[in-house]
Amino acid sequence: MAGRWGLTKHSTRVRMKINRKLGMIMTFGELIREMRYSKGVGIKKLAEELDVNYTYLSKIENDKAVPSEKVIERVSKYFNYNKDELMLSADRIPDDIKKILRENPKEAIEYLREQFVGKYNEPDERATPKIN
Repeated sequence: MAGRWGLTKHSTRVRMKINRKLGMIMTFGELIREMRYSKGVGIKKLAEELDVNYTYLSKIENDKAVPSEKVIERVSKYFNYNKDELMLSADRIPDDIKKILRENPKEAIEYLREQFVGKYNEPDERATPKIN
């Protein structure tokens, strides 16, 4: 059965796999949905396990709400997934990285640009790889 935007679970999985192959970073919502599907867990069951309301979890999966750090940590533990990667997928910067950026802004920015310049078309776009 197709979902709200005509996407089935299968088409959502296919789109996420294509994004990964193209080197695109999935949003937190896409990641949590894929992990939930992979584990065969329904949204209501996962919400119960994470101690959140399932409508809130649905909003997170559809990128309509930003998860708190506590929710990100619970998701990390539940799925045994790297918390820092989840934080970044939710557009949150881990505290230790914030400290590095605040204490060494010039060096950190220069380093990142040296290491990753040319990898993305637009600096403001989320992981849009250059395709030659």
